[in-house]
Amino acid sequence: HSVTHSVTMLLAQPIDTAPQDIKEDVEGECSKFGSVLHCFVESRQPGGLVYLLFSTTPMAQQAAQSLGGRWFAGRMITCEFLNPDRYAAQFPEAAQGVATAQASMANMGGY
Repeated sequence: HSVTHSVTMLLAQPIDTAPQDIKEDVEGECSKFGSVLHCFVESRQPGGLVYLLFSTTPMAQQAAQSLGGRWFAGRMITCEFLNPDRYAAQFPEAAQGVATAQASMANMGGY
């Protein structure tokens, strides 16, 4: 089943510049909504994918609402929430950030 909200998110968008430039642009845009704990640009997939870890679920939801449906280089950006445990497994360097975000959300009374 799909994840309806999470601290982790996937953006599908065209990568038409260097992955580092996309990473900086996405992190800059997403930092308007709060702390981005991890960002990874997968430029080998057609169109490109950006994986993001936020410090709280509301921050991820705000970023998804802002970015989802926007047009970039002639293509629409789509957002999908990811299972945090799978995110941590895919990006071991982000596992501590996932654990911290999950603990923070648990302390806030939500996930």
